[in-house]
Amino acid sequence: MRTYWWTIAVLACVSLGACTTREKQSPATAITEDRPAQAIAYYTAAINANGQDAEAYYHRGTAYSHKGDYNRAIEDYNKALEINPQFPDAYFNRGVAYRHKGEYDRAIEDCNKALEINPEDAAAYLNRGGAYYFQEQWPQARSDWEKAVELDPNGEAGQNAHNNLGVLTEQGH
Repeated sequence: MRTYWWTIAVLACVSLGACTTREKQSPATAITEDRPAQAIAYYTAAINANGQDAEAYYHRGTAYSHKGDYNRAIEDYNKALEINPQFPDAYFNRGVAYRHKGEYDRAIEDCNKALEINPEDAAAYLNRGGAYYFQEQWPQARSDWEKAVELDPNGEAGQNAHNNLGVLTEQGH
């Protein structure tokens, strides 16, 4: 089971962002208590013990994202994907980091890769819709948010997509 980090309804971030990152359920108590620096130290120790631990790179990347250090997060997601190229959450979170950096094409590419692996991922549609929104590609944003609602009508991704669709409609797009 996954929990969704930073799931922000689009204009709650001042602009239509759908800012979600995912953190898998794990002993990542330091992150859940908003202590990313401590979490980074733990994940670094895990990486030092086993440099082929894709999960440790993924989780450390998530901790860097929580600190707002998207460049280091992307480096760790890259390493996780080098070890395990079929890791949809690493593609998803790297896409979120790219979106935060304003690299919308790369965010869309990563969401596409996550969706190739897991086509039922409502949060990936939510995030990709946010990237399309920032590129002013309104029909694509709407389509992705509608798909997120279809896949997760009562969950967090679906609820955020509902909010995003409301904003998009209110703006006349």
